[in-house]
Amino acid sequence: MDTANLPRDHPCYIAERIKIPGLFSDETNGCIMREFCAPRAKSYSYILEDKEKIKAKGIRGHVVRNHMTFQDHKRCLFGDPSLEVTTSLSVHSSTNLRPSNPIN
Repeated sequence: MDTANLPRDHPCYIAERIKIPGLFSDETNGCIMREFCAPRAKSYSYILEDKEKIKAKGIRGHVVRNHMTFQDHKRCLFGDPSLEVTTSLSVHSSTNLRPSNPIN
């Protein structure tokens, strides 16, 4: 495990393993998670002591930053019927036969 991003006085701090591919690292930098919610693979969010962090692979960055919250993840996981689901359309040029792909 790569623990180089922990404080130097932490008992688990080891500087020799910094940025070695294949090792796990602590993305919270030693902070304690208050809540964690993962409704599906590659989509999760958590609350630290002072901030909220959202990761959603395949979702545009501005949507994650401006429109998604931890509460949205939690409502999705526990099946809130008032949750809105939208579909957008991605149009791009390619050699495929279908130039537009719906995104859910």
